[in-house]
Formats: sequence, C-alpha cells, structure tokens
Amino acid sequence: MAESIDHYELLIWDDGLSVGVPEMDGEHQVLVGLYNDAARAFAAGCGREEKRKLLNELDTYAFYHFGMEEALMRVCRYPKAREHGGEHAGFRRELAELKAELDCAEDEDAFEQHALTFIRTWISRHIQGSDRALGAFLAEASARWSEQRTGAAG
Repeated sequence: MAESIDHYELLIWDDGLSVGVPEMDGEHQVLVGLYNDAARAFAAGCGREEKRKLLNELDTYAFYHFGMEEALMRVCRYPKAREHGGEHAGFRRELAELKAELDCAEDEDAFEQHALTFIRTWISRHIQGSDRALGAFLAEASARWSEQRTGAAG
C-alpha cells in the first residue's frame, strides 16, 4: 500500500483502500493522487508557492468530496454522520494550519515531513476506518432496500 520516493511515502491504491462503493472509491483515488502529487513535488524540491498550490488543491478537492459524503450520509440517515463529519472538519482545520505554517516554516524539510505524514496517515486511516464503516452501512441499506422491493413485487 505504500511506496517511497526520496524519503516520502506514496499511497498506492489497492483493495485495502476500497470501501466497496464505486463512487466513493473513485473520489478516494483522486485524494490519493493529490497526496502523491504533493509528495513527488516536495521530494523534487518544489518551492513554497508550488507547495501552497498543491495543499490548496488537496483542500479544494477534500471540501468537494467531504460535501458529497456528508450529503450521502444525510440522505441515508447514517447514524454516525455527525462523528464522521467531525473528522472531515478536523482534517480541513489541520490542513488550514499547515498552509499557515508553510509561510513561516524555518525548516522546510521538517515541515514537509510533518505535512505529508499527517495527510498520508489521515487519508489512509479515515478511508480504512470511518469510510469503510459508511460503505458497509450503505451496502446493508441497499440490500434491505432490494429485499423490500423484491418482497413488495412478489
């Protein structure tokens, strides 16, 4: 699931990151790709402006993706929606702090290591934990709905 470039770990998409919902998996693949783009650019020695751009792209996509997940959770009445949404908000707060830190970071290597470790760890843990639980809930709800439709048609 992880591969290294220079001294930064990339995230490699595999079944271990799948939550079983194709739409969510597709969006998660984009998040993984944005993280990997940042890791590669940081490893290549990009400047602060490029780092800021990459972190902003990640934040913008996370905002979109989290909004989609949260709307889905509301529609499906997911019982852990508040907790799950809180995790999303925490990620975006931490990302905002990282972007602010970037401007005053004296040790750019330490900043890069801290930022990329946080982002990589959060994405993989969140997908394998909270998002996988949401995927299981959605699969169960879909199965119940199918059974009810089949029973009503019979």
